[in-house]
Amino acid sequence: YEEAAKQFELAGDDMDALYARFLAESNRRDQPAESGLDPLLVQARERGYRRLEIAMLRMVAFRHYSRGDMPAYRARLEQALATALTAGDTSEQHVLELDLLNEDFLRGRFNSADRRMASLNNAPLQGDDAVWLSSFEATILANRGRFALAGKVLDQAEKRARAGNPGTQP
Repeated sequence: YEEAAKQFELAGDDMDALYARFLAESNRRDQPAESGLDPLLVQARERGYRRLEIAMLRMVAFRHYSRGDMPAYRARLEQALATALTAGDTSEQHVLELDLLNEDFLRGRFNSADRRMASLNNAPLQGDDAVWLSSFEATILANRGRFALAGKVLDQAEKRARAGNPGTQP
């Protein structure tokens, strides 16, 4: 990573140089989960690299997750979502909402999960994202004893997946 950072600097690309160094620190288990993040976030924001800012926040969130720090995981996901909302990046908003929906689901926050699902049901999700959303919805419905509706949600998800990918298994 350091060699890549040096090459980026030689090419006059300080942002990618910083990002390469951030990735180097990110891959070291002996470093704090947020090592090197703050200066890079400031520079990304100042230079208008909102997607990079979102990606770094999400990466750090999942580093917290892997270390078992769930409050920090959720806080960084919510920060990334706020950044995506400010930037008007609906694609990243949907990805982050799915991450937070998973967190709501795992923590048994079904009312919050319902709100997220209602929002995401209006989003143009495709592929795995659409299947994940249907899976969450069906599981919560089944958990509430609404088995027939849960089955219907899964059947519809399968039909949509097949229509979008003819000849493949969902």
